[in-house]
Amino acid sequence: MSGLGERDGEGGLGLQADVHVAAMEVARGDVVPATLSVRAPAGSSPRRAEWGAPVTGGIRRPGAPEPSGWFSGRVAGVERWATLDPEHPIAMAALIGTTPVVPGRVLPLGVYEVVVHVLLSLGPEQVRLEAVGPEIYLV
Repeated sequence: MSGLGERDGEGGLGLQADVHVAAMEVARGDVVPATLSVRAPAGSSPRRAEWGAPVTGGIRRPGAPEPSGWFSGRVAGVERWATLDPEHPIAMAALIGTTPVVPGRVLPLGVYEVVVHVLLSLGPEQVRLEAVGPEIYLV
């Protein structure tokens, strides 16, 4: 029920992320609660991390570069912060949407992987992190 991923443009921060989803079977158009856990690499110093909550995500066909579905609801964004260090991962609430990215399109039933994007502020640095989670079944 989890997956790893990192994409920060530079690759130098070594952050790792896990996605845990609440359900493995999802109906088209449903929203799946999830948790994104972000860890700092071993040996790194503690840093303040800030992000907008809740984090949103979507689904894509395994191996596809772009999402097929995404969260399309409204959220009252709240700024969150925590100390990021190797000993204690940060847990972020996430909402995974299955609404088609292309309006009017119906997503086919089948296997999709979860993908979550989050923008972290680590002091003066901005890091865009992509985490790829487990495969779920659109039913």
